[in-house]
Amino acid sequence: MSRHAAIAAGHVPEGCVADSDVIWTAVQREQDPCATCRVDRQVCGGRPAPKSAPDLGSLDGAAARQGAARIHAEALRTMLQGGGPTP
Repeated sequence: MSRHAAIAAGHVPEGCVADSDVIWTAVQREQDPCATCRVDRQVCGGRPAPKSAPDLGSLDGAAARQGAARIHAEALRTMLQGGGPTP
């Protein structure tokens, strides 16, 4: 998911500067991408992080890409086994 698609879908605000992989990983985990983002909200206009937000500081771009790769691999495996969406 690109940042522009995430903005259009309402996952992140229009001023979001987060890495697309980080956004995609949060969305796939059914989490609010703004909840763990460390960008200054005055820069992006994002939603405030909850006070009890888990620390996902280790979720850098490389970790996000790995997570996305696992998600894509599982989706591909499901589709090849006949469990995916039909065109």
